[in-house]
Amino acid sequence: MIGGNVTDPREENEEKWRVATNKVIAENLVENLEKLLNGKAHYIECSDRTTYHKKIVIEYDHQQKG
Repeated sequence: MIGGNVTDPREENEEKWRVATNKVIAENLVENLEKLLNGKAHYIECSDRTTYHKKIVIEYDHQQKG
């Protein structure tokens, strides 16, 4: 078949591999930030009327005021 919407299975696998690898790298970075800052990461899923997204919030250096 010539033309059309033919996809190469290798390209699909490479994309899946890239996405999975990036996720592992990001998780390791967040874990290291927690350790370096002596903090805690919170994973939040946000949704409103038109959008959905995820956040990572890192809390650190909590102190009493005054």
